[in-house]
Amino acid sequence: MLKRCARIGTRKSFAVATLLVWAAVLGWAGGAGEAAPVVSVYSHRHYEVDRRLYKRFTEETGIRVNVVNAGAD
Repeated sequence: MLKRCARIGTRKSFAVATLLVWAAVLGWAGGAGEAAPVVSVYSHRHYEVDRRLYKRFTEETGIRVNVVNAGAD
C-alpha cells in the first residue's frame, strides 16, 4: 500500500512539474496584448483529483488548462 501511495504522489508531482514547465514556455513565448495563455494536456486519466489540479493551476497562474481526454487504447 505504501508503494502505491508513493507512486501516486510521484505521478502527481510529475504532472505538476510538467504543467509548470509548459507554463514557463508559454510565458516566454507570449507578449503583451495577446490572449490569455492556454496549455493543452493530453491524458487518458479521468479522475476528479486531476480536474481539481488543473483548476488550481489556472487559479494560481492565470493559464487555462485545455484537457484532451483519450481512451485507454
